[in-house]
Amino acid sequence: MIKLTKQEVDEMFAKLAHGQLESSEWINWWNLHVDEIKSLISPGDFVRIKFSNRPNPNPYETMLNSQEDVIRYFGKRGIEITADDTYEKKRVCFQQDRLAEATKEYEQRIEPFRQRWEEYRCQHNPYTPPSFDVNKVIGLSNEDPNRLYDQQGYVQNDLCKAFIKEQFKLKLVPLTKAYGMKWKQPYTFIRERNGVVIEIKFNGYFRGGGIESMSTSIMPAYMLLDLPTDYCELPENCKHTQYSEEVFDYNNWRHIHYVKSATLLCEQIDRIVQYLAKVVLPMFDEIDSVETFFAKERLDWYDLMKVGPPMIKFQRGWINPAWNTTSSDTDSSAVPYVEPKYSYMFGIWNLYSGQENTGYEQLADCTAKLDENAVAYKWSFPEKESLTTTDLRNYAREIMRQFAWRFLKTRDIDNPGKRREQIISTYQDVCKILKNAYKY
Repeated sequence: MIKLTKQEVDEMFAKLAHGQLESSEWINWWNLHVDEIKSLISPGDFVRIKFSNRPNPNPYETMLNSQEDVIRYFGKRGIEITADDTYEKKRVCFQQDRLAEATKEYEQRIEPFRQRWEEYRCQHNPYTPPSFDVNKVIGLSNEDPNRLYDQQGYVQNDLCKAFIKEQFKLKLVPLTKAYGMKWKQPYTFIRERNGVVIEIKFNGYFRGGGIESMSTSIMPAYMLLDLPTDYCELPENCKHTQYSEEVFDYNNWRHIHYVKSATLLCEQIDRIVQYLAKVVLPMFDEIDSVETFFAKERLDWYDLMKVGPPMIKFQRGWINPAWNTTSSDTDSSAVPYVEPKYSYMFGIWNLYSGQENTGYEQLADCTAKLDENAVAYKWSFPEKESLTTTDLRNYAREIMRQFAWRFLKTRDIDNPGKRREQIISTYQDVCKILKNAYKY
């Protein structure tokens, strides 16, 4: 076998620098002559130039890396070579082709679920959005921004809170009122319709006089607002819109958290109004009943949206979902743990909708887990027929346990008709208690 010469190595390196080799040709040549190449160039150059054995979906990434180090190899010897951009163009085209293929597969996979959910909404709730022009409230202000500052130029917390409240009156109150929501001062908006509760809540008025966070949720009327499940939130695709990303961007949110500029505060509230008007409220308003909330078409679509469309996240060319909120548990043989609030939510609905065996099984699981917590944490909240918001905030899990037991005890009624009546009566009682406590 004829040994490789230094001139032949340089000629092959020059072809690589000028973009004249295909990846398979380069890799095959390297593997065939690896020992000879190692003896003809320095150890440092060898390590840098050799193609990477690390897996990479884009072969032109490896070609680009080797090309860069080949040019460096020649530069050390005083030979200037300008890199050809062939591999860069091929790398981009390869990425775009793979992304287009992955996107097509993603759309084909989700399209049937999208159609089923849209068909369900059209058949059960032909939605007509309220007539509200959000542009009429953007930029409004009845206050003099300069009034927020003292003589040293610092924001005064009390005046800041009053200014935020005034902004809410001008912008958020008209918007939420158009959707039939009540303003529960200081900063909560709520609505109950056909057994479904919608809540928009702003939290935190402690540091700097501003707002620390915002939450939006939709849930059955028998659920405790402080114990929502992920099905009570927006689908993940709604959390990755232009409006949501602008609202929750730290550089924007800090203007309403640590208030230093009245003008920037107003701009952030304008973003919140846009987000609620364009994304949150239309999505929630389409869910017009508990039946729609628990519709299989909606739950299937919600689960599907936990994984986002494909995108190229890193320069190396890996294509991954834009987001993925599914469980990372890799042990498929393990029995998944179901939080009590899920068993409570689905158990009561299954019981109320006539699937008694499934409902009682889920409520038994809920009470068993919460009974363990009651013993471990020494819960001692007495059962009441009238609750306050403080009770619901401080003893939410204990109250949920008591409600679950109310439903589970109906299992002891032998007569199916009387058992059904008691289930409906218990459902109405629980909803009434929570309605009086939350005042919606």
